[in-house]
Amino acid sequence: MNRIFERISTVCCLAPASVAAGTETSTDYVSAKGISSIDFHILLASLASGKKLTVALYSADDSAGANAEKVAETSFTAAETMSKVAAVVSAEVDAPYYCVKFQHDSASAVMCSAVCNCRGMYTPAQGWTLLA
Repeated sequence: MNRIFERISTVCCLAPASVAAGTETSTDYVSAKGISSIDFHILLASLASGKKLTVALYSADDSAGANAEKVAETSFTAAETMSKVAAVVSAEVDAPYYCVKFQHDSASAVMCSAVCNCRGMYTPAQGWTLLA
């Protein structure tokens, strides 16, 4: 039986940085080779009551973002003032690379970072055959 960290890989795709309000910020593009699903976790130091975080998931052909297409977009609104905010977006993989772009509407800059968790595709052990 595998432990959680043996079943997924985690990539820091945006180091902690101060992000100004209304500034669209992009993570690095993450390779989805051999991956069945991908989750991006956007972390904010705080979000005031009623303020919004908008997150868009993009797919691309390479790590530079060639032919990038928006896959989905969602918004999170703080019901009350929050510290230690985490927003998660995920997708089943059908493109070679993914990233997220996000922005918040807080009154001032907020410390933000992002990590990406990837779950590998199930493949049979070497020498075995997977029957459908």
